[in-house]
Amino acid sequence: MSPWPQLAPLAASTAIGLLIGTERGWHLRRAPPGTRVAGVRTFTLIGLFGGLAALLTDDLGPAVVIVAFAALAALVVGPYLLRARTGPIGGATTEVAALVTFALALGPPLGHGVVCGAAAVMVALLLRWKRDIHGAVEGLQETELKAALLLLALAFVLMPLLPDEPFGPWGAINLNELLWTVLLLSGLSFVGYVVMRRAGARVGLALAALLGGLVSSTAVTLDFARRARAHPQISSLLASGIVGACGTMFVRVIVLLAVVSPALLPLAAPPLALAALLCWGDALLAWRRSRVDGDPPRLKLKNPLALGLALKFALLLALVSLTAAALRDWFGDRGVYPLAVIAGLGDVDAITLALARQSTSGLDDSIAVHGILIASASGTIVKAGLAWSIGGRALGWHVARAFALALGLGGAALAFLSRW
Repeated sequence: MSPWPQLAPLAASTAIGLLIGTERGWHLRRAPPGTRVAGVRTFTLIGLFGGLAALLTDDLGPAVVIVAFAALAALVVGPYLLRARTGPIGGATTEVAALVTFALALGPPLGHGVVCGAAAVMVALLLRWKRDIHGAVEGLQETELKAALLLLALAFVLMPLLPDEPFGPWGAINLNELLWTVLLLSGLSFVGYVVMRRAGARVGLALAALLGGLVSSTAVTLDFARRARAHPQISSLLASGIVGACGTMFVRVIVLLAVVSPALLPLAAPPLALAALLCWGDALLAWRRSRVDGDPPRLKLKNPLALGLALKFALLLALVSLTAAALRDWFGDRGVYPLAVIAGLGDVDAITLALARQSTSGLDDSIAVHGILIASASGTIVKAGLAWSIGGRALGWHVARAFALALGLGGAALAFLSRW
């Protein structure tokens, strides 16, 4: 009988220990001799120990794993408790990592090698990113933490209790789906908000605006247009920020469709992606030509996880969904087009999510895509108008020219795809 079926999983268990041990050994490489809890060799042996324990369960039963884990825990936790009695000690990260390594090493012999291998990589990354994680936690504001915890409570406590079935006129409202889409959009916006807030001062105002497009491209446009009125000498830089933020808005629509209704992507993604690339290209060229003395002011946006904003968006989404269902019932599928024009004037996300949801329950895919693109174009035209009326002719001309090219290229792509 070939020994390979047993040796291969055992080698995988040992590799798990070696991977995590390499990170721990590198992290503790400058620690004085005799102060290291465990290094490369110890973690590798723990991986081998876990693999052997899992292999022996066939003959000795699951009790061998329990005994082995208890013995390892005594060896790891005992010295930690002794050090705690003699004086201040550091964290218990290495001790916990040793126990986690043993648990992951059980996986390959028991048929869970891929999952445990992926988890081992995540453990190594988590240990390596210690400073980044601590820095991210220190950078959190109290209001952001409270809002994030509240929305997590809504996701994991309230959402399972909500009925997952349509109700109301035309069956247009589904509370479970409504909350899920609000959480999806809030989470996506929060990623851009956090990255922008932490990196904005380093990367400059224009690139911060590009990230701000994940939060609200309309808010970026209003903020930059007001700044251009007060500081016309940096209007080119501010224009690049507005155009870049709108490019990010197109990508955000693609992401929302990919999550909510992937079937719409073959027709919707190419025109949106081309429009985004043109906006980003124009923004990059304008940003590189701009010269600003000193650091530009930070872009300020509202925290997208604020409960008030989430509730307002939920009400808006419910209203748009109800209106879209009514127009479909009264005028047929094409009745959503006027709504798309009007809804795009205020919020592209709401009409995007409403039409994407309805495409999974009877609305023709091409009608849904055309409605989403009409809303995106409507919102983009409004942003150009805001830039011109608030920020002045120089800012408005730059933004309008870039948006016209983006919409023209996206429209041409849509026409080509529709023919084929």
